[in-house]
Amino acid sequence: MLKAKYILFQCPASFKPTNKNLENMIWFFKKIKNPAYCFVWEPRGTDWTGNIILEICRKCNLIHCVDPFSRQPVTRNVAYFRLHGSPPGRKMYYYDYTEKDLNKLRDMCKSFNEVYCFFNNMNMYQNALQLVNISSKFWLIFHVYFWNKFFNHIFHW
Repeated sequence: MLKAKYILFQCPASFKPTNKNLENMIWFFKKIKNPAYCFVWEPRGTDWTGNIILEICRKCNLIHCVDPFSRQPVTRNVAYFRLHGSPPGRKMYYYDYTEKDLNKLRDMCKSFNEVYCFFNNMNMYQNALQLVNISSKFWLIFHVYFWNKFFNHIFHW
């Protein structure tokens, strides 16, 4: 059995915030509500405004997942970041985060009580280690996801 605390739900950009979709989401998350898990939601596409996302997160007790270089989360306390590798360029998965990027990310993390960062780029391992090296061990928890190896490695201090 998985011992995961956080479960991520991703929506494709084609999943729009229609009345029917919003109604179905609320029904779904209320049906699977379980105090043993925290549900994280990553909406995609430009149709999902901050107000709509905040309303759904409040009604369903969800954590808003974002790439923090693209947009800021509407929920607070716990941050769940998925870094797709595109600041400020458009290389996506081939982007190698610079020290400047990682310092900016570290500073973005400071306003949260708990932070999970998933690097989803080709240099994920090196970038995650760089971020850990420049980050204080007292205020940050990183969960680094190695999607290309299907391996999870958790840094806890």
